[in-house]
Amino acid sequence: DLKFTFGQGGGLKRPHSLKIQSVPLELYTRPIDLFRLTLEMVFIAIVGFQFGTEVNELLECIAKGRPLEYFLDFWNILDILNIALFSVGIVWRVQYVSLVSANPLEVPTDEYKLLIEESAQLQGTQVSINSFNILICIFRLFK
Repeated sequence: DLKFTFGQGGGLKRPHSLKIQSVPLELYTRPIDLFRLTLEMVFIAIVGFQFGTEVNELLECIAKGRPLEYFLDFWNILDILNIALFSVGIVWRVQYVSLVSANPLEVPTDEYKLLIEESAQLQGTQVSINSFNILICIFRLFK
């Protein structure tokens, strides 16, 4: 985004702001990209395992007749939040990969494509979610 603010006399006011974003639009084309894809699949499996573990803990509490006991434990609430944020991050990543894969961008071009802005927004949101989740993961180390 390039933003200018004009005064009443028509002159430019300072400061001007310029936001430049860069997003990769060629996914999984090199061998290192395929390695990253493999790591992403392993990560999804780990999140699925973590989800299954939490469901198992909840079912054990229900079997004991004390379902609220599970939700009264601070660490279980933190685990649920962590898994939920991981899941949201995975969904955003899948949306980003789907958007980029479905709309290949040919360069050079004289057209302005909204694909770049949409991709940057998706990736920016994913980074924000993952950043917050990293803090939760660090806090969980004290469990």
